This record gives sequence, structure tokens and C-alpha cells, in this order.
Amino acid sequence: MATYYISPTGSDGAAGTTGAPKKTFAHCIGLLNPGDTLILKDGTYNATNSGYPSIVGKNGTSLNRITIKAENERQAFISGNGTQPFVVVNCSYLTIEGIRVRNIDAQINGVTSGSPLAFGSCNNLIVRRMLSTHNNRYYNGSIIDLYLVNDSLFEENECYWYHRNGFGGVQSNCIFRRNYVNSRHYPDLAGGYPSSSGEAGGVTGDSGLLVYPGSYNTFENNIAEDVSCAFDIQGYGASLNNQYLGNIALNCTQGLKFNTRTEAPGSNVQNTYVENNVCLNCRSTGIYLRTTTNTTVKNCTVINNVGVGAFFADLYGGYAGDGSSSVFATNVLVANNLGMGFSISGQSSWSLNYCNAYNSGTPFTPVASDSHITNERTIDPQLAGAKIWIPPTSPMKGTGLNGADIGANIIYKYQDGILTGNLLWGPSFPHGAIIAGVNDIAGSSAFDVHTRLGLMPTGAPPVADVTPPSVSITSPSASSTVSGTITITATATDNVGVANVQFYLDGAPLGSPQT
Repeated sequence: MATYYISPTGSDGAAGTTGAPKKTFAHCIGLLNPGDTLILKDGTYNATNSGYPSIVGKNGTSLNRITIKAENERQAFISGNGTQPFVVVNCSYLTIEGIRVRNIDAQINGVTSGSPLAFGSCNNLIVRRMLSTHNNRYYNGSIIDLYLVNDSLFEENECYWYHRNGFGGVQSNCIFRRNYVNSRHYPDLAGGYPSSSGEAGGVTGDSGLLVYPGSYNTFENNIAEDVSCAFDIQGYGASLNNQYLGNIALNCTQGLKFNTRTEAPGSNVQNTYVENNVCLNCRSTGIYLRTTTNTTVKNCTVINNVGVGAFFADLYGGYAGDGSSSVFATNVLVANNLGMGFSISGQSSWSLNYCNAYNSGTPFTPVASDSHITNERTIDPQLAGAKIWIPPTSPMKGTGLNGADIGANIIYKYQDGILTGNLLWGPSFPHGAIIAGVNDIAGSSAFDVHTRLGLMPTGAPPVADVTPPSVSITSPSASSTVSGTITITATATDNVGVANVQFYLDGAPLGSPQT
């Protein structure tokens, strides 16, 4: 297992050590075998010094991954010339970490995509803490473009300045975790590839994190800000069993929008699971489900929407899919929305249970007396400034199905689809190294997004609003007298369903806290 260093001022004839780095990506990538690492030293890499990383057919193994990373996070800068400056094709078991990539606007013969960072026909990737900005607006593409990418992890990346998509493409069995995207109102370019958002001048990127199409993906604790649609499924083909857990749409045109886009039998966007998501300050709709089948929405919040409505389910134009649209929502809070609260039409099966529509133009359509709507509310949730959690003084606290809250609590991290007891905000939203003039812009960056979400200025979580866990010991009983090995079974819950449990014997702790 070898480690090689590369620098824009290096030499391919050098040994490739930290003191004698190599120079070109073409040379270094050819050296990499399973278990090897290529470390990018600080500096600006471009077409005239080191060339661009074009990684084709490089495969690590599950035990010996190939790693390409910055020596100092985001201090290695790949500066594009309008082509795709960082491309990975037909690769597996690669880890790419901590590199900054930017493209520019340029018309170039033979170029079909303007993505700074592109992956095609890959599997088992780990892409972490990349800082990727500025797509080439003369062409289509996402900031992080995905085509036939499977079984991969995209974690704590930041995407800025784009007119099309943040993450976008065809992917399955992937995890998108704690990423942040913000289009920064990057407008369409005269004579360039137009965005499709419908916003005047294309002033917001089309999508934050787009499935186009894909199945079995998990989106957990991502934030999309100032885009047309934060979390988007465009079902041109099979889009099955995707799940959205603890995500936030902030100041977007639409929060979550899932569309079936074909008439093929069985091709509906199916079995999508949505839990603990927040849509805040949307300009059109919060949650919009169009010809989807068996969509489940639990403990979500849509507040301060100024558009047509908060929660919609209908049929999408001429795309009736297989005609079996259905949606089931439980413990969903919509409040202070100018348009409709909940609007359901064209569904073969649906239900709203323990949902609250407060201060909306029309709370429920059909009206609340419809038999599909049960335990409904139209009361003030009294959030007291909270946006992404339910405070203990709220009448939504503990009054939903099975004593759960009505609305979302985004306080703890999800990990591989499981809600953990680890705080998400510590102290701010997780992000990589700060680069001046790129991700340090107050009001449109990951580092200070917590202030726009109603958290304390330091980013400290509202721990006072988290109900202390209750613990019940079911075995052995308190009166039992036992010797030897003792197995203790405990159940612990708090207001979001998880807790750390510490066992004690005569006042002394036994081992580490257990979740």
C-alpha cells in the first residue's frame, strides 16, 4: 500500500513523497492500486500545470480502498476551464475527500456537461467534505453530477453557485448525509443552458438534491437553501423505497416534490418514506406529491409558506402512472401558510391522522369531516420561535399518535437510516474547512445556517426543549437476587424516540452509556 503526493509545482520524475511530490494527475492516477492513497498538497491545480483528475476504471476493494484527498482540507483547489475538471467513471471502492473544485462558464466544442464534479457508472464510493462550486452555465449538469451511481456515501459536502442542480442524477442504494446546498441565486446565462425552475431569470438553482430517477436512497440531515426544489424525485423510471429523514428545506420555492413522469405500468414513485423533515419559508409548496404510490409522511413541519399551499397530493398532469396514487400522513404540522393547508385529490387511498393545519387559507381539502381525516387539529402550535423542533410548552408536544409530537424534531443525527442519540448541532451544522469568499458568506452558507433556523447564535441545540428520557427496567425485577452474569433489558425513550442509557451499581457507573 503506497502513498503518493502531488503538487502543481512538483515533478513526475520525483519520488512522490511529501518533500518530493509528483506533478500531473495523469501520471499519479496510473500508479494507484487497491489500498493506495494520493494526497493533494496545497495549491491551485489547473489545465496547464497538473491537468485534471480523470479517473477511469480504477477499483479498490472493500478492504483496500483507493483514497484521493487533500493534505489540508479544501486547500487543494482544482480550478476548471469549462470542461468537467473532476471526473470519475467506471470506478469502485474509491474515497475522495476534502478537495475544493470550481468550474467556469465557457463554450467548448465537445463539452456536454458543465459539472465541476461528475461520477458515472460507479459503486461503493465515499465522497466526503468536498467544496464544489460554479457549474458551466452553457451546459446542463449538476454541481455534483451522478449517473448510474450505486451503493455510495456522500457526506458533509457543500455546493454553491449553480443554476441547475446541487446533487443530481441517476443513483440507487446511496446515502446522502449532512450535505448543504445553496444556489446563491446564480442566474441563467444569456445563450446558456436554461434552468427549468420557472423562476424569472432562473434566479434559483433548479434542485437541491435530485433523484432522476433512483431507488433505495437515504437522505438524512441535509439542508437545501434558496433553490427551486429542495428535495426532488423526477420519476422517469423506477423510483422505489427512497427515504427522507431529518432534512430541512429553507427559503426554497418548494420543499419536497415527488413526481411520476411516465405512464409505464408499475412505474409510479413508490414507497417513499418521509420523517422529521421541515419546510420553512417556501414560496410555493412545502410537500408536493404528484402521482405517487404509498408515500408515508410522519412528524413533518411546514411553516411560513407564502405560496399556494403547504401539503399537496394530486395527479401530475397527463402522467397517471398505474392509477394507484396513495398517501398516508401522520403527526404533520402545517402553520402560518397563506394558501391551503392540506389538499388531497386523485388518490385511490389516503389518510391524514393527527395532523394540524393552523392559520391556513383552507385547512383541509376535502373538509375535515371527510372520513379519511381523523384526529385533526386547527389550533395554534405555540412554537415560541422554534422552527425545527417542538418546544415543551407547545400543545403539539406529546399529543400525536401514540403520544408522539405533532411536527418535526431535528435535534439528533440520523446514521444509515437510524435516529441516534448524537446531537446534530455541535455547535453549528457540520461543515468542512472555511475558505474565504466561498463558504464564509454570512446568510448563505452552512457555517451559520443554524442562526436562520432559530437555534441559539452559537449553534447550541435547544437542549432545554428536549424531554429527559424515561427509562423502564423490565428484567430483572427490582426485588430479584441474582449472581453471576446479569442481563438487563431496558427501554428508554425521549421526545424524539432515542436516549443514552447509563447503568449504575450502588452509585458507580457500569461501562459506557448505551443507546
